[in-house]
Amino acid sequence: MRKNKVLKLSIALILLVIAIFFIAGTYSRYSTTGKANAKVDVAKWDVAIKNGDTALNTTTKDIAFVVEPNEYVVPERIAPATKATADIDVYLAGTEVAVDLIAELGTTANLPEGATLSMTIDGATYTAGDKATFALPNGQAFTAQNGKKTVKLTLTWDNSDSRNVTDTAAGIAAKTVTVPITVTAQQHID
Repeated sequence: MRKNKVLKLSIALILLVIAIFFIAGTYSRYSTTGKANAKVDVAKWDVAIKNGDTALNTTTKDIAFVVEPNEYVVPERIAPATKATADIDVYLAGTEVAVDLIAELGTTANLPEGATLSMTIDGATYTAGDKATFALPNGQAFTAQNGKKTVKLTLTWDNSDSRNVTDTAAGIAAKTVTVPITVTAQQHID
């Protein structure tokens, strides 16, 4: 009988401890809650890529390459060991982030094998696929005064004896070749 009472008392104490544990939170305690709305401004992106007055941002447009004079090739014709250039302008005024510019030469069946593309900006030359980075001027947004960048695209038809057969075939065909070029401006991120 004594064992029975001790067991009942033990169960009662355990139930009491469990009950106190669960109802203790209902008693008063100090508590403070604060709420706020945080605001942050989004950096502006305002980049336009143009060839003259023609915007290149929306759809594929034709741009004209000017073939550099060469005494061994008829004017305005490209051949091995010649170059052609075209200027495009990149307008960054109002943009509040650093910008990477990438020019890439696409592929086409008519493009001579030795054709390469490079871009020159502010005296620095980049090969196709390289990034030219425009840092924010003094940590501020680009302005009309410092936000216009002229990009000279140079298409070079390299001369190589190993490609004489394919170069000759391109010369025999003597077609106007469409050169697919993609110029991409994107936010610079380290």
